[in-house]
Amino acid sequence: MTKKSSGQLTDDSCSYSVELNGWGLGTDIRRGVLPEINQIGRARNIEEAKRASNDTKNTRPTKKAEKPRSELKRGWDDQDVIGIAIKTGVILQIYHKQELRNSPTYSSIIYTQRKGHPWQQFHRDISQDALYSEDAPYMDDLLRDLATVEIVNASQFRGGTQLKLDLRLADGNRVIAKPMRLSRDHVYKYTREEPFWLDPERHNAEIASFHLDRLLGFRRVPPCSGRRVNLKKEILGKSEDTNLLSTVFKSGANLCVIGNCKPWFCNQDHPSCTKGDLMEVAMCQFLPAYQGGIPVRDAAYPWSQGRKESKVWKGKNICLDILKDSIRLGGRVLLDLIEQGIFDFFLRNYDRHHYSQLRKYQRKVGCVLHLDNGKGFGNPLVDDDTFLAPVYQCCKLRRSTYFRLKELARPQSRLSNRLNASMSHDPIAPVITEVHLQAMDRRLETVLRTIDKCIRNHGESNVLVERLE
Repeated sequence: MTKKSSGQLTDDSCSYSVELNGWGLGTDIRRGVLPEINQIGRARNIEEAKRASNDTKNTRPTKKAEKPRSELKRGWDDQDVIGIAIKTGVILQIYHKQELRNSPTYSSIIYTQRKGHPWQQFHRDISQDALYSEDAPYMDDLLRDLATVEIVNASQFRGGTQLKLDLRLADGNRVIAKPMRLSRDHVYKYTREEPFWLDPERHNAEIASFHLDRLLGFRRVPPCSGRRVNLKKEILGKSEDTNLLSTVFKSGANLCVIGNCKPWFCNQDHPSCTKGDLMEVAMCQFLPAYQGGIPVRDAAYPWSQGRKESKVWKGKNICLDILKDSIRLGGRVLLDLIEQGIFDFFLRNYDRHHYSQLRKYQRKVGCVLHLDNGKGFGNPLVDDDTFLAPVYQCCKLRRSTYFRLKELARPQSRLSNRLNASMSHDPIAPVITEVHLQAMDRRLETVLRTIDKCIRNHGESNVLVERLE
């Protein structure tokens, strides 16, 4: 038996898992269910755990009395342990021998009791300013768990235009997974023959977007990690979703799945296929539900690249109209939208039709999230300066963001090098090609030139601000 840095107990065949009701899994029918507790037997739900608790009540071993053989004890054959799963503020309460208190195993259990799994720490870390804190000490553990913890249930995610998977992990976590569809060196042309609205999503774009967003100091993209899964065993074998299972077919030695979504994406021409037995997926952390419902609210993004919407802001400067809107002007929203324009310019993401905020916070104080970035990183060869319309139309930017961008343009801390280093430990690295990394540096120079032009025209004190009154 070994100890993981997140406080999770593992051995070669067991996973330590308790899913607690109240951790924000929405309307999931599995709320409150304990998927598996293999080390101490198998408690399939809260009621069974309660019955086990009653069976062992008043039988706590003493030095004089012989310990009873509990049914919950199976699996920890190296230690005499009685475990009781209970629905409280801790994950698991363990009654054990005194000498166990001084063991690494005991320390691991106590850590998990106090801190929770990394995904639970992430949920608690969410604030009105960002999805996670700047240091986020649990982040490495969370990314590792996304890539390694056993998948116990799989279904197709309901929502969006393309295939996504709704996965439940053995530690109680819920994950949105996007399967690989295109090779990393595939370049989408964004021409009349290849219009942006037919652009397939890229799994690696979600991973790269998380790392880029973190480097830029925004921290508004949910954590994502790459993972190689056995499609037959880990996904299809853990699913009862006919929408998914009915669309599986063989292509040579590979297994493919189509799913049920918009017909121009879910068809025989756009399958997601394995290479041999394995398929690459992006495992992206699910956000906690709010009051039993979806966690975010959406509003129309003023600088949408949609064909009809873009005609409005490409024909005139709309920033003066936005500045009259008390909701967007007050608080942080407009400055967040300007930063979102910069972020999408790096990605060349034409799929930003709405912007999202957490429903838990009021519109004026809740940060704008950078969700659903799968259509980014499609073409590193050509830049589209129209993504920077929020910058050159409003000529406002957070001072801290400006100097962060300046820092990433310095040779000793170049954005491409830092992004490459950040992604180097991902299980499916290299996440993006060298050409995409070079595009990051080139696009950063364009962003800084655009801001500097605003400063020359309007003065630094009028352009660089921290808040709008």
